[in-house]
Amino acid sequence: MVYHLHITRREFWSYTASGLDITADEWRAVVDADPDLTWRPERGPHAAEWKGPTTAAEPFLDLEHGNVIAKNPDHRLIDKMVSISEILKAKVQGLDGELYGACGAPLPKEPKMLEKIAGFLMPRRRR
Repeated sequence: MVYHLHITRREFWSYTASGLDITADEWRAVVDADPDLTWRPERGPHAAEWKGPTTAAEPFLDLEHGNVIAKNPDHRLIDKMVSISEILKAKVQGLDGELYGACGAPLPKEPKMLEKIAGFLMPRRRR
């Protein structure tokens, strides 16, 4: 099974939101400034390979539709994506909207507003 992670500025990676795209110029600046990233134009005009320690079969990052995408990244490549996301003032998000932090682990899910309200309004049980 293929699983993609996205460096995105959008609330949800697949939404289109004007002004939230990571631009080709921004991505180019990140890759050009990072000695561990190497352009791989044979994979596409915005594809870069990460040369860091990884067990990922294809440690490539590619700019597609305003997001930087990696296919089946391991925890080390996810860590690299998190550091890149900080530079781009973005976040790392999986296909289902889960967010990732350092150590390649999904972050705890933030409760939705209705869940917060329901938790506040629920009668407290007596002990």
